[in-house]
Amino acid sequence: MGLAYKENTNSIKNSPALQLLKQLKDNKIIVYDPKVKLKNKPKNCFQVNKANFLIKNSNVIILMTPWAEFKKIGKMLKIKKKKIILIDPYRMVDFKIVDKKYIEYFTIGK
Repeated sequence: MGLAYKENTNSIKNSPALQLLKQLKDNKIIVYDPKVKLKNKPKNCFQVNKANFLIKNSNVIILMTPWAEFKKIGKMLKIKKKKIILIDPYRMVDFKIVDKKYIEYFTIGK
């Protein structure tokens, strides 16, 4: 989740998310960003217009850009009741509401 190099922009120049996509070329990837529309997507990459679709259809979620709307995904994940891995380097999700039974949560400094 998040393709822009930083929030509140649609620029992907030097985006860490694009570098990650190159590394994950052997995996099926669903991406979402509220402002960026990828023009040259890798063959394994599918871009969606709604964060809900990505959350419902993913086993691993990585927050690559700290968009304000990503703070809400904790509540969406709580409803999901499916085991997933959540990688949140920006601590966007309130880990107090993360259901540890279903979500393996990783962040920096925790």
